[in-house]
Amino acid sequence: MKIEVVKERLQHMKRALDELKSMRKIERKDFLGDTRLQWSVERGFQIICEAVFDIGNHILVGKFSLAPSNYQSIIDELAKKGIITDELNKHFSGLGGFRNILVHDYMEIDAEEVYAKLKDRLGDFDMFIREVVGWLKEEG
Repeated sequence: MKIEVVKERLQHMKRALDELKSMRKIERKDFLGDTRLQWSVERGFQIICEAVFDIGNHILVGKFSLAPSNYQSIIDELAKKGIITDELNKHFSGLGGFRNILVHDYMEIDAEEVYAKLKDRLGDFDMFIREVVGWLKEEG
């Protein structure tokens, strides 16, 4: 496992997350009425979801020689290995499906769901960053 690769991806994720946080103050009606805002937030979520799975996969393959078969198994294995908490594992349940909708089922994206995640779920990604950084420090 290359620690610098993980740190680089965490920084990229943090930048995207900070951008999303700056959009939390957008009113619901403004968000739902502005396709460009929706696309911007959707792209931000795509970036941070991809980062979670990329970081998790890099750690699991590089450190534990595991090759998870899907997005949920990446999250589950991170929890089993103590890299993230069981609480965060629960919070990230369905994250792979959300990512897939953003990437593949773009005609099915529910703007209300995206707005709700923007308002209420960004802390999960902060928690992921903190927990991975904490694990990296323990690994030395």
